[in-house]
Amino acid sequence: MSLSPKRIVLSLLLAWSMAAYAIELEALTPRFGFALVANGVPATDSAAGPIAGTVGLGFPLLIFPGSTLSFEPGFDVFSYYSELLDTQPATGPVLELPRAVPAPAESAASSWTAGLLLRAPFVYAPRLAGSFAPTVGLGPVVLVRVAAGGQTPLELNAWFFGQARYLFAEALIGFEVELAPRMSLAAGIRGLYPLANLWTDADPAMALDGAILHFSLGVRLALKRAAEAAPPAGSVSGEAGGSAADSPAP
Repeated sequence: MSLSPKRIVLSLLLAWSMAAYAIELEALTPRFGFALVANGVPATDSAAGPIAGTVGLGFPLLIFPGSTLSFEPGFDVFSYYSELLDTQPATGPVLELPRAVPAPAESAASSWTAGLLLRAPFVYAPRLAGSFAPTVGLGPVVLVRVAAGGQTPLELNAWFFGQARYLFAEALIGFEVELAPRMSLAAGIRGLYPLANLWTDADPAMALDGAILHFSLGVRLALKRAAEAAPPAGSVSGEAGGSAADSPAP
């Protein structure tokens, strides 16, 4: 049964809001990178899988103090060009048609396609030695794609949201290196698998069609103020100083 894309996105946003209310927002992670999108359709009938630049923001949430496990929702945006394919290729896998395929920007039939990745992974980041921490994680992803312009944007959008093609599963690995107090370099590689491939396009050659490999680099900016991590300046030393001043000289 196909799920409503609007319901899926709203449910994910509601989950993020509830988590942010119940769990302490620990940091913000602005990031940039690039995404490689796999394309199983023969090159004679589509462009190569797009390589798209991305920008995004992560919202690490502290589950409990001192935990190495965190909930890190976030989003990334990118764009590419796509068009509608409605004829079976002469060679290659048997396709479910019509379908959206990558297209060159100069094609008269191509539509500019914006992509929004909404992520919600749980991340494990044990601190090993000094300022270095490896990261691994798993979580669900919603990919919202909207085509505009060209000859068939409505048909493309119907394909993007049909048969739950917006649902992905994510696995990630990476690392963080502390650069300064409350600031760390965060790098990662994320693999995103389109779950709809499990029930569409029965041809095994299309098993990885639409899968995404995402490389990102960002800066994790801790939000916890120094005043929360240590007693306010003067609260101890000032009292100690006052006691010393009031004490008679030996």
